[in-house]
Amino acid sequence: MKDGVIFLFVILLKISTVNGQVSISSTNDAADPSAMLEVKSTVKGFLVPRMTAAERDAIASPATGLLIFCTDNQQFYSNQGTSIEKNWVMVNSQWISTGSDIYFNTGNVGIGTYSPGARLHVAGNAIVNGTAEVIGKLSTTPSSFSGSGFLLPHGSAPSAPVNGDLWTTSSGLYARISGMTIGPFGTGNGNGTVTNVSATSPLISSGGTTPDISIPKASLLSNGYLSAADWNTFSNKVNTVSATSPLSSSGGTSPNITISQASNINSGYLTSSDWITFNGKESVLTFSSPLSRVGNTIYLPAASASLNGYLSSSDYSRLHGTAGSVLFFDGSGIQQNAASFFWNNSNNRFGILTNSPAASFCVGSGSEFQVASNGSCSATVNSTGAAFAATNSSASGTGIISFGQGTSAFDQSTPSGGAFKGTTFGVYGEAVYYATGGRFGGYFYTRKSPTESSYAYVGGYIGGIAKTIYGVGYTSLMVPSPEGGNVDMFGQVAPEILVNDYGTGTLVKGFCHIVIDPVFSNNIISTKDHPIKIFIQLEGDCNGVYVTNKSVFGFDVIELKGGVSDVSFSWSITANRKDVINKDGSISSKHIGVRFPKSVID
Repeated sequence: MKDGVIFLFVILLKISTVNGQVSISSTNDAADPSAMLEVKSTVKGFLVPRMTAAERDAIASPATGLLIFCTDNQQFYSNQGTSIEKNWVMVNSQWISTGSDIYFNTGNVGIGTYSPGARLHVAGNAIVNGTAEVIGKLSTTPSSFSGSGFLLPHGSAPSAPVNGDLWTTSSGLYARISGMTIGPFGTGNGNGTVTNVSATSPLISSGGTTPDISIPKASLLSNGYLSAADWNTFSNKVNTVSATSPLSSSGGTSPNITISQASNINSGYLTSSDWITFNGKESVLTFSSPLSRVGNTIYLPAASASLNGYLSSSDYSRLHGTAGSVLFFDGSGIQQNAASFFWNNSNNRFGILTNSPAASFCVGSGSEFQVASNGSCSATVNSTGAAFAATNSSASGTGIISFGQGTSAFDQSTPSGGAFKGTTFGVYGEAVYYATGGRFGGYFYTRKSPTESSYAYVGGYIGGIAKTIYGVGYTSLMVPSPEGGNVDMFGQVAPEILVNDYGTGTLVKGFCHIVIDPVFSNNIISTKDHPIKIFIQLEGDCNGVYVTNKSVFGFDVIELKGGVSDVSFSWSITANRKDVINKDGSISSKHIGVRFPKSVID
């Protein structure tokens, strides 16, 4: 009796009930409000009934949701049917869900078999309504039924066959290869079975479903393969017979070889009448200056400043020289030097200090300066100096003027060091990114004295923070004054990267919820270390207000002391801009936590 009392006392300590709920624990806690039964323990588990599959299936009228543990395969099962129509479903699964898909990484999957022998093993028939793609080799083994492996599409050809398609008709087997339909290969019965394999000349088939396919040696009367000896014979044949002037050939291996009659412009044969003409010519000839004749000797003197005559080899070399050389006068005479001046007559290019100009006009041994046929110029140098330098000493002149994108004259003309115009950008600058910063697309500078200057860097990064305009001084806006002329207004600055927004609202019975613009919300953060700062300006009499429930999406404005006033107000927000994140998750521009960052440019 004593043991029974102690047991009852323990039960009373361990089990508590609240409104019909049951809690089993070592701390006598109440059950969770959402549960009829709660078991709590950190050292023991909850054991459900364990049984074999046969014992499970023998449970009479199992309730829907009944849970057991099957010892046959060490899995939990739940009846997801009814007490009459039982449907025992395994609770856990080795399939992994990703979106609307599931996958399985280890072992094989069997359908209709407990011992799958491949990644997917279907014991029985499988039907694919659609396209099944096989990457690799498709093989079949004879089934236990009549026939073998698989049945090809049959009856009629596909309406739009693609490469790799196979099908049979009553005419035989067809295939789609490299955009062409090949076949038929033999004959068929129209239901997918090939009954005979034939061949087209020069191939020969012995017939049947397992034929010998052969090709004979080519001969004068039949097509076939070419032997090595025949190949060498045909390969060494002369393809055509040509002729050299004055002979002409009609071409081919059996041409007509002809020679035309000679004339004053063509070489050829001499007719008998021409022979008589030439044979009766005067045998004594006279010559005009600079030629002269003494007896049977004809003289031609060397040319000089006052006498016509022949050109000496040295004069010829000087005047003719190397192809492409340009003649120039060096003060003592005509000279030529292809390394100094060169003209490429084949593509109309002129080079200075180069004999291989790469453009219409080039200067430098490597064509460092080029002018193309369309007038565009380029310079490629490797030195500390400038590729292009322009100096205009006139106080009203401009150093460089450039027009792009089809533009021409400037709308305003102001003397400057450089003037540029385009339809999209007048000036474009780009710098190579450097991880530690200090690289910008543009730099502008005005010197006041050796120790004073104003400068601005444009479009760059410093310490991982993207900068638009970076420098000394203030950004300012020029606005018209009611007294005439213009005055300056200056932009605000802050020690952190902040953004602001403004708006109005109205208390209705002492309450108003403000929704922050989603574009603004998407670019700010609100954390313990970086809270949103909200400022309210009342526009009527009330008990005063306070702000609560602040987030990047909105905030509440509530009247103090439970007031129910209907008062308008204006508000402003100051918030930290969040970091700019790349698609891969890395930070493109760091904003959060940036306060008085040290400048890397002094």
